Amino acid sequence: MTRFAPVAAPLMTAELSAPHTWPASTAGLLPQIYEELQRLAYRAMTREPRGSTLQPTALVHEVYLRLCAGGERSWADRAQFFQEAARAMRHTLVEAARRRET
Repeated sequence: MTRFAPVAAPLMTAELSAPHTWPASTAGLLPQIYEELQRLAYRAMTREPRGSTLQPTALVHEVYLRLCAGGERSWADRAQFFQEAARAMRHTLVEAARRRET
């Protein structure tokens, strides 16, 4: 995984909370956002059973699509954005587990 210089939290917060269409407005921050989402996904996947067909990268992509699906998005701050991303990851993992059970 490529390491990017960390983005100052206030800059990321300003971009994520601006009242304009997301993700076009965050294109410059996308590598840093993606890297943080990857870290969240790896952490979430450690609790998954071995042999799971869902990979961390696929989980990140699924979450990204869910976050972008609504079009106009605005978050209060960086923390809220990543909380929503973590919640979407949990929901995706639960849905995958339910599909495995049926």
